[in-house]
Amino acid sequence: GEFKGGSFKSATKAKCPIVPVALIDSFKPFDTNTISPVTVQVHFLKPMYYEEYKDMKTTEIAAEVKRRIEEVIGQYA
Repeated sequence: GEFKGGSFKSATKAKCPIVPVALIDSFKPFDTNTISPVTVQVHFLKPMYYEEYKDMKTTEIAAEVKRRIEEVIGQYA
């Protein structure tokens, strides 16, 4: 789904780092009709520190986080 800017309001108020997380193949257990093991990759990306996003709107932060996650997912697709 789309990333909503409001989900980043607490991070901006707290001035804390935002750590994007990319999940690779996390959908597979739900799309297959089997109980076979599935390997899911979890990638913790470079944090966005407050200094980097302090002048951005929350919608811009959401777009940047989404872009970074999609970039990593694209490498494994």
